Amino acid sequence: GVSLNQTADNSAGGEDLLTIELEELRNLLIWADDEGTVTTVFNGPMANEIKKSAQELAITEEMFIWHAVKLFMEVGSSGQY
Repeated sequence: GVSLNQTADNSAGGEDLLTIELEELRNLLIWADDEGTVTTVFNGPMANEIKKSAQELAITEEMFIWHAVKLFMEVGSSGQY
């Protein structure tokens, strides 16, 4: 998780003020995002396939998803199945 600590100086340690687990932080960031943005998280086998395919195409995972969604929308809007 992520911890916010308070110390008297720049020393390590200190008093924990807040600790947020990674899943809670992810949910908070998604909730705080404005309505003009879509945020998603892939995990498990789908995430592995995305990483593998993006690497094969020499593009980032984000660009791989962008192109996949764009293609899906174009095919769907053309009325062809």
